[in-house]
Amino acid sequence: MNLPVLNTRVQMLIEHYARGRIKPFSEEIGLKSPQKLNRIFHPDPRNNQYPIPSIDIVLAILNHFEEVSEAWLLKGKGPMFKEDAVMSPKDVDAVADYVLLHERELMENDHFRVWYHNIELKAENRLLRSMEREDRKR
Repeated sequence: MNLPVLNTRVQMLIEHYARGRIKPFSEEIGLKSPQKLNRIFHPDPRNNQYPIPSIDIVLAILNHFEEVSEAWLLKGKGPMFKEDAVMSPKDVDAVADYVLLHERELMENDHFRVWYHNIELKAENRLLRSMEREDRKR
């Protein structure tokens, strides 16, 4: 039985950031226990299926490693890291659609709220810098 693709991408990040060690990686992203992360790499004995990473795990990774591309982690599209990534308008729409569709559930999640707030702050900062540049031109 093959590891699901999302689990494989998480495994790639563990290899990259923690030399394949789950405990240091889980501590790094702020999980209370490595068990939650470790279980995605072992089939559930009740159904013999690999559990997919929870939204907590995904958001903890994206909150801690801001350079990791959301499109790559969630959908396998584009490069692993944002500095190499150029999201197409279609990818941006897909991520936005997902967030809007699951907004209530996501907003109940502490990791998501922090990530979402950080994005709002970054957008606000870009807008303010743009407005300052326009003011200087006048």
